[in-house]
Order: sequence, then structure tokens, then C-alpha cells
Amino acid sequence: MKTPLSTRKGSEASILLVALCTMAIIGLALIVYLQLVTNQNQLVTRSQVWNTCMPVLEAGIEEALAHCNANYKTNMVSNGWTQSGSCFALTSWLDDCYYEVTISTNLPYEIISKGYCPMAGNSGYVSRTVKVTTINPGLFSSALVFLDSLDLNGNNVLADSYDSSDAAKSTLGRYDPLKAGDKADVSCMRGVKDDVKVGNANIWGHLSTGPSVSVYLGPNGAVGDVGWQTGGNSGILSNWWTSDLNITLPDIKPPFSAATPAGGGKLSGVKYDYILGSGNYMMAQLDGNTIVTGNAVLYVTDLIKFGGSESLTILPGASLTLYYGGADAVFNTVVNENTNPSTFQYYGLNSHTGEFSISGKNNITGVIYAPHATFHLQGNGTIFGSVAAQSGTLNGSVTVHYDESLRNLERIRGVIAASWREL
Repeated sequence: MKTPLSTRKGSEASILLVALCTMAIIGLALIVYLQLVTNQNQLVTRSQVWNTCMPVLEAGIEEALAHCNANYKTNMVSNGWTQSGSCFALTSWLDDCYYEVTISTNLPYEIISKGYCPMAGNSGYVSRTVKVTTINPGLFSSALVFLDSLDLNGNNVLADSYDSSDAAKSTLGRYDPLKAGDKADVSCMRGVKDDVKVGNANIWGHLSTGPSVSVYLGPNGAVGDVGWQTGGNSGILSNWWTSDLNITLPDIKPPFSAATPAGGGKLSGVKYDYILGSGNYMMAQLDGNTIVTGNAVLYVTDLIKFGGSESLTILPGASLTLYYGGADAVFNTVVNENTNPSTFQYYGLNSHTGEFSISGKNNITGVIYAPHATFHLQGNGTIFGSVAAQSGTLNGSVTVHYDESLRNLERIRGVIAASWREL
């Protein structure tokens, strides 16, 4: 007698096996899906944290630039900054994020800022790093700098350059037309009518203007290098005019709040209303015949007004740094018997909102900085140095010979970013 085989248990086992396999597949799929979702969430979170790092490190860059401008060169180890090797360093927290920023000790400053933000779900931080190179242009890095309009519509106005510290670019420290250079750059940010009147002037240097500013050239006007000028060309040499200028002229503060006023007397038998030796002087008004015999710093609070026969003279080896807090300044004859323009430095304060005016035949060796005033030179005046003002007018046969050595003058417009690169 044969006993029949039962298929029931085999069928049940197969069904169970299929169910288990199906559940395993579904479970594996769920695990993979959950892992994908988790990874996606982590990627999104990391991306958000990554983006957050940028404003954090930018805060470090802003802090570094502000520190450079406030403590330039002489006081960099201050306000929480420490020197570490060849750089100044600072770490600062912004809630649960922080930045580490360094400034190179060498000039021009190089800034490296690294921003850190916490990654959700673990104890690690996400970071980004940016390197910024800077420039620190001097107050007198160009021949003429004006924030508003510039009118060079005179007769044979000329701007060129020399270098009183270089025998190849000057003769005995003085301007030599046979050695004239093309570093007499002219900058004009904007104008009342958004124009720059070059007229028949010859600018041996670059011309820089703000956006949407028109330049009007006379039939004999020329802007360009030495070859362009000596070749008898007119118009603007290719690439010697740019229209993306963006500059500021920082305000000047009074040098002190109190000092001895200057007195008069005789010198070599000549009577002077004011004689300035070495030291600080402060007075309400400057007029009359004035002579400088030492290294003087003079702060005039209210009025500068020289009459037609009155002059300002700076003797060889002497220097004058003049600060002015009044509205208008009127000069007649300025005689600087030194070859270096830094021996006569003029600085107008915020209240100097009127004119800085020089008339007559003057050969002025010096620098003029009046960011809120209108500079006016007419007649046959000549400037050996540099001018920076709110606006300017040069009429007549005026010449400006820019001394390239002024680029080494310590006063700066401010440390600004020149390039930006993520590391």
C-alpha cells in the first residue's frame, strides 16, 4: 500500500519563503530610500551651512579692512588683534558661527578670512576661505583728483609728470621738460552735468571718470602717453580713458585743539607779519607776509586771505603743513624754495566748502587736499605736485607737473580690496 505525498506543507513553505523575500526586498528598499532621504537632507543642510559661511567670513574681511584703515601701519596690534608670525590675527564669534581672519604684516596688506558654521547632527564645522589682496593708494597718487566737475578748458593747459627723487626723471630734483613723463593721471568721479571738459589741454597720463560721464575734447586736446603726446596726436589714446572710477576722499581732522599763535618780526632786514619756526601753531586768521624757517604745522581756524602784495614763503630746508577750517581760502604768491612738494602740504577740513583760489603768476611746489572745496587756478600758474578737491577749474596757460615721488607720501586714502579669490 502506497502512502500519498502531501503537497500542503511544501506549498506553505514556498509561500512563506516568497513572503519573506518580498518583505526583505521592501525593507531593503525602505532602508535605501530612507538613506537617500537622509543623504539628501544632509546635503541640503550642508549646502545651507556652506552658504551661511560666506557672510561669516565676509564679516571677517570687513573687520580686517576697518582695522587696517583705523590702525594703519603703526597700531595693528590692538582691539583684540595679535601678531602671529608674519600676520596679524583675530578670531570672533557670531552666535554659533565664527571667523578666523589674518592680515599680512607686509604692505600692501593681504587678508585671509575663514568662516566656520556648525553642521547639524554632529560636532563638526563647515568652513570656507577667501583671500583678499588690497591696495592703499595715497592721497596724492594722481596729478588731479576731483569728486565732481573738472574744467580744463583753458589755453594750452598741460599736465605731465617728473620725479624729484630720480635723476633720470628730473634735473637736480626739479622738473625738466626734456625728461617729462606720462604719470600725470587725472581722475574725475562725476560732474554737475556729468562731463569733463578737457578742451585743448594735454594730459600726459590716464584719464579716469565715473560711469556715464562724457569727455569733451577740443580740436587740439590729447590724452595719452609720451609717444602719443610728442607725436603731435590729438584725442584719447586707446585704453587711456576708463569710465569705472569709484573713489572717495577721506575727511581731514584738525591736527590739535590748541597751540601758540605765530608772531611777526624782521628776518634778514625784511619785516614779516608771521614767522613760523619748527613747532605747532594755531591762529584764527592768516594774511600778510608770512615766512617759514623751520618744520611748522599751522592750523588756521577761520580765514585765509592774502592781499595782492602779500606772500607765503618757505625757505630751503623748511616745511609747512597747513590745516584750514574756514570756508574760503585766497592765496596770492606762494614761494616754496624746496624741490620736494611734500614740504608744503595743505589740508582743508570739512568746513572748507568754498574755494581754494590762487591767482597771478605762481610756481607752487606743494600738495593741496581739500575734499569739500572748489580748486581754482588761473593765469599762468604752475603746480609742481598734486591736487585733490571736490571740483576744479584751471583757466589760462596753467600747467601741472605731477611729482611721482608723492606716491610714497605716508598719507593714504584708505585700504581697499583689489581682488577676491576663494581658496
